[in-house]
Amino acid sequence: MVSGYCDERFLDAKEILEKSIDSGFELGCAISLEVKGEKVIDLWGGYVDTDKTKLWEEDTIVNVFSTTKGVAAICLLQLIEKGLLDLDKPVSHYWPEFAENGKENIPVRYLFCHKSGLCGIRNPLEPGSFTNWDLICNELAKQEPLWEPGTAHGYHALTYGHLVGEMLRRIDGRTIGEYFNEEIAKPLDLDFWIGLPESEFSRVTNIYPSKPNPLLPLLAKLPRFLLPGPMKFLLDFTDTNKPVGAAFNNPPVNSNENNEFEANSKEWRKAEIPAANGHGTARSLAKLYGVLANGGSRDGVHVLSPDTIELGRQTQSDGKDLVLGHMHTRFGIGFMLGTKNVSMGPNPESFGHGGAGGSLGFALAGDYRIASESAKILSAHFKRGFVPAGGATYILPRLIGLGKTQALFFGGKTLNSEEMLEWGLVHEVVSDDELKQRTMEMAKQIAAGPKTALAETKKLLLESEGLSLDEELRREREKNRDSGNSGDAVEGIKAFLEKREPKFE
Repeated sequence: MVSGYCDERFLDAKEILEKSIDSGFELGCAISLEVKGEKVIDLWGGYVDTDKTKLWEEDTIVNVFSTTKGVAAICLLQLIEKGLLDLDKPVSHYWPEFAENGKENIPVRYLFCHKSGLCGIRNPLEPGSFTNWDLICNELAKQEPLWEPGTAHGYHALTYGHLVGEMLRRIDGRTIGEYFNEEIAKPLDLDFWIGLPESEFSRVTNIYPSKPNPLLPLLAKLPRFLLPGPMKFLLDFTDTNKPVGAAFNNPPVNSNENNEFEANSKEWRKAEIPAANGHGTARSLAKLYGVLANGGSRDGVHVLSPDTIELGRQTQSDGKDLVLGHMHTRFGIGFMLGTKNVSMGPNPESFGHGGAGGSLGFALAGDYRIASESAKILSAHFKRGFVPAGGATYILPRLIGLGKTQALFFGGKTLNSEEMLEWGLVHEVVSDDELKQRTMEMAKQIAAGPKTALAETKKLLLESEGLSLDEELRREREKNRDSGNSGDAVEGIKAFLEKREPKFE
């Protein structure tokens, strides 16, 4: 199911990918990693359709959503390095129409670190409007900020790309998609696009979103003073006068005028939306960031100087995010930086940008769960205006009960490792240094066990809800009859009689 290359040092990652796909948690995906300029992981697997008729191939490309923001930032950092763009000059110096409604003194710097107050558009927009570049830029130019620029930051989920992209167009004359393709993608041989040519459409996998939250219509009928903070924030998601509503819901990008998921449409793929519609492969992103991690040049191709890279990763915004449910975020010049809420890995020097995807459900879907002492867990979807995903609404109530699940989702509670153990979210807690070793020990232990019995036991557990004891006893008898005829059962009994450990196939 999984193809490609994996250095023996990183076989753990391959095992995790294989299990994620085999279990059905991931439909299809790819991962790629460079270390000191050397490609050590380049793997892909699964399917590109829910019917599982078409495999994810080596050249399959996918919409990476907000990961595009980091790619866009690299384009603008090149202009800064060339002396064509000054972070501390007013945006209106390059874009005169921008000076309306008190925005004449907003510095360029604020566009990159989400401080401009233009996280979204107040004026109601028709579905599909984000594919109309001039419309969005005109709306941003004439709009009053949603908060006083520079006093706070809030994630510019979609408008970020039009703001920085229009800056590039005003200075260079090219669109940001044209610039990236000619100055970065082609020289580095990257299979990545901002504005996908129709010639590449046959390689694109669709995105399959979760269903909208059914609670919204009900909550909207209640007086706001009766609602706890997290639920008030959820209602703000539909109010375009509020930062989160303007950022994510005007217009809604979960559907177009034909009630289709917009990110799968031809119009979305062809358009240049530098905050959200980059399409490409994992290996292309690994190569691009691999170049930046190793001085900024490769094979005679210069991307950024070390000084410019350092500029890009210097903190510009740090604290509560007005759009993302007041969670802690940190941004440099276009790059996302790590916080306790947003992991960029263990290295504090890391930088880049994540995109839509990832979920609480992934961490909790295993057969045996181990946490390090420093681990913490929270459900961030609700805080950000989204519903839980990855099977969390199915898995969590079965693990810890409905009441604790509600506390985790709606109460915004962050659990430390001991609380996770107490609540039943994990089976054991180990020191940070022991986590990898203990996890691999348990993974190998489970993997070495009887495959048939493991699969059937999991089915019994997952399918038992709602059944009577008699019904479950009947199912157990049937499964034991079937497993008793397997080679694993024969080996298990034989090993017991011979007083040795079994060796299952």
